[in-house]
Amino acid sequence: MDIVLSYDADELYYVEDKIPGQISFELQSTQELDTIADAIRQRCGYMPFFDETGSDIWTNGWYDFYLLVDVFDKSIVSIQFNVKGNDADEEICPDNGFSYYIDDYVEIDRDDILKQLVAELRKRYHTSLDEIEKEVREYEDEN
Repeated sequence: MDIVLSYDADELYYVEDKIPGQISFELQSTQELDTIADAIRQRCGYMPFFDETGSDIWTNGWYDFYLLVDVFDKSIVSIQFNVKGNDADEEICPDNGFSYYIDDYVEIDRDDILKQLVAELRKRYHTSLDEIEKEVREYEDEN
């Protein structure tokens, strides 16, 4: 599974206040992630948002993907997606606002994803998990 950090995210990562050392990175939606999310939702009895080509079936729905990382032990905690839909279309998207954990449904190679994250942090943001860990520790000390 390929991951790319979101270009649209307001911040590079978000500190999970309730879980010391854990941060969330928003991931860019890709056809591969959308396909996985659609398959998971279909298993749960819901309509997919995209067809096999990646084209919209339902234009008022999308997914927000997140990678939860423990920066203290440099490990992937989970990959999740949130279902986003127009509130007026409750019949089409009854799970609007619901979160699914991809790794509860699909086997993922956490080591590979961590390597992708580390490479992208270095290449695109000129930082590392060690640098982010320092920032998180400072944040947690202040709060």
